Amino acid sequence: MAALTLDLGCGDYDIVRPLKDGLVRAEGMEINFITINRPPEVHWRMGVHHEFDAVEMSFGSFIAGKARGDFPFVGIPAFVYRKFRHSCACDKPEDLKGKRVGVPEWQMTATVWLRGFIQDDYDVRPRDINWFAGGLESSERKEKVPLTLPPEIKIENISAGKNLSDMLIAGEVDALLTAQVPAPFVKCAPQVRRLFADPRAAEADHFRHRHISDHAGAGRSRRILSAPSLGRPKSLQSIA
Repeated sequence: MAALTLDLGCGDYDIVRPLKDGLVRAEGMEINFITINRPPEVHWRMGVHHEFDAVEMSFGSFIAGKARGDFPFVGIPAFVYRKFRHSCACDKPEDLKGKRVGVPEWQMTATVWLRGFIQDDYDVRPRDINWFAGGLESSERKEKVPLTLPPEIKIENISAGKNLSDMLIAGEVDALLTAQVPAPFVKCAPQVRRLFADPRAAEADHFRHRHISDHAGAGRSRRILSAPSLGRPKSLQSIA
């Protein structure tokens, strides 16, 4: 049987570079690796336009799409950053209760995982926080899959022309949950710091108690590889 040519949209990460370079192959497939280094772009192009045969995709968007019943993809498991203002009185996750926290998207995989993490380990529930949703560096970002959230969730979209990084510096939000390093942190802005003084120790402690890997220790958001039902998900999974 002739090999199936499959268009794969994915970032140029070290963990997938052998696939991009042809050093790892999927049985019965020829992979056309399309490099897209902006996760929001590849998620949008797949989630809204179904542009690729397979793609790294936000797990949160995948679950939301499946819940709606109109998302014709098969999920393949292939496996963040927490930044806060120095002036914010947040020294532990419990301090986030009642605070203003920014997220690029509610369904973003990193924020889904982090909300579960602070709820299960620190009893900080989504209803305890005032959420702000919008672009990290630009104001043009929307949920990929429409959501209907419970009424106790307090979330509002940021104003046009604003972005979460600037709002963090200005003190308009107290913290960010995001899969991408905010520009102020990269630039060593004195107002911004991590919540955990020793994030590696916090991650190791979490694993000892929960026996669950963070999937984000290397700074990558947890993703799933998603593809239409082409009859080859097991072959894709073999290279995941």
